[in-house]
Amino acid sequence: MKAMARHLGYWLLLVLLLGGCMGEDSKDPQAIANQFWNAVTTNDMETAKNLTTWDSVQYLSFLKTAQLNPQRYELGELKMLENNTKAEIPTVLHGGELGNVNIPVRTILVKVNEEWRIDVQSTLGALIQGTMGAVVNELNGLLQQGLKGLDEKMNKTLDGLGEQLNKSLDKLQKDLQISPPVNEEPAAKDQII
Repeated sequence: MKAMARHLGYWLLLVLLLGGCMGEDSKDPQAIANQFWNAVTTNDMETAKNLTTWDSVQYLSFLKTAQLNPQRYELGELKMLENNTKAEIPTVLHGGELGNVNIPVRTILVKVNEEWRIDVQSTLGALIQGTMGAVVNELNGLLQQGLKGLDEKMNKTLDGLGEQLNKSLDKLQKDLQISPPVNEEPAAKDQII
């Protein structure tokens, strides 16, 4: 009986240790973000749901649309906010139909009952901001390239226009140097001008 109690004690200790180890992940926001995005990219939405805040579960469906369709992800460096009750992790989702679209986002986590959870609503807001920022940067780059090309074309056009003006000015100066023809016929006194 003593041996059985000892074995039961060892099993209980083992279960508690393993349970404690498993619970440690919920205290690491980086691990939660990794589990969350892994679940989303593998279509394990039940696991993703278990890692989100209760009030943002309904937003999970927006992460698995045909346009977004994250197929893989990269997590950046964790940034703790608001007295360590909120965390932010820069994330790049590789999505789109072919997985070739890089979507910058910030994964937002909040502490709920001493465990980290993904705030999907805030993360989607950050996704929209990140996407708009990427679009603006892309347009800015295209505009800069376009302006550079436009600047070069305008310089060529202005140079050509300058050459034409110089030629016209030279011709006008030559024409002015030639004395006007003298009208040798006297004007009739009876003519009305």
